[in-house]
Amino acid sequence: MASSKVVSLDCCYSGATLEGYMSSLDDLADQTAIEGTYVMTASPATQAAKAPVGAPVTSFTGEVVRAIADGVPRAPEALDMNSLYRHIRHQLVSRGMPVPQQRSGDQGHAIALFRNQWIPPYEEPTLAAQREEWFREIQERMLWYVRNVPVIGKDRLRNDFGEL
Repeated sequence: MASSKVVSLDCCYSGATLEGYMSSLDDLADQTAIEGTYVMTASPATQAAKAPVGAPVTSFTGEVVRAIADGVPRAPEALDMNSLYRHIRHQLVSRGMPVPQQRSGDQGHAIALFRNQWIPPYEEPTLAAQREEWFREIQERMLWYVRNVPVIGKDRLRNDFGEL
């Protein structure tokens, strides 16, 4: 039996599973609190899941797939469920889609199933950064010349010029 379990529900009113509305004797909401489990739903208990017109999948699934394929900015290399959820939630809320829900038992939010594929975009250095690099190079070269200049010690000065 797996020590960690992740369940993702992409259906209308899927948040109801976290509140116990869809179960009877075996309360699914309580079962999701088991150690090492994580549940993410596409919508709250009172909302239908939505799909863009003509899209092959719901907005929720589309964001999950995009986050796994493209990665999540500022998330750890091992993409944990909480980082994935926060990113997906932000993306969906910003587009006016249903707000996904989550619930975890013990450390379920820390389960990592995917490697974060996010690569920071390359940015041209600013003029200030280029200037800073130029000054650093000049300073290093000047210090190199100063370090390689022979130092005349006191003893040599005494021998050459007598008493100081």
